[in-house]
Amino acid sequence: MDPFSVTAGIAGLLSLSIQIHQIVTVHVKSAKNAPKEAQALTQKLTALISVLEQLGRFMAKHAGSGQFEESSLIYSTTKRCEGSLQHLHQTLSKFVLATSKDSKKWRRCLKWPLTKENHQKTISVLHEYLEVFHFALSIDGL
Repeated sequence: MDPFSVTAGIAGLLSLSIQIHQIVTVHVKSAKNAPKEAQALTQKLTALISVLEQLGRFMAKHAGSGQFEESSLIYSTTKRCEGSLQHLHQTLSKFVLATSKDSKKWRRCLKWPLTKENHQKTISVLHEYLEVFHFALSIDGL
């Protein structure tokens, strides 16, 4: 496995996580009754961004060492996380597109696109990815 592709994948996840975080943050700040789940999603995304930043720095520093060539866990988790984040981004982007046609008043009236069940599932999945990435960092003593 190419360690540089893992580093690029982590950088892509970081970028996507930041975009989603911004979407959720805007909603939480502008919506009258932002669901508690949206706030929990913001917190989970903040943690994911932090661990991806750390992992990205570590991978960039050690990319040429051959240290990650045998590890498929980081690569497979990165790919699965990317799919989950892209799906979430698509769902939230539809919401943003619908709310961008008007002012904050429109956003306050519009229903948040994720149900309570979808929020819980999303947060659970993000937590799993967060644990794997955090575990990868802890193995190397970071």
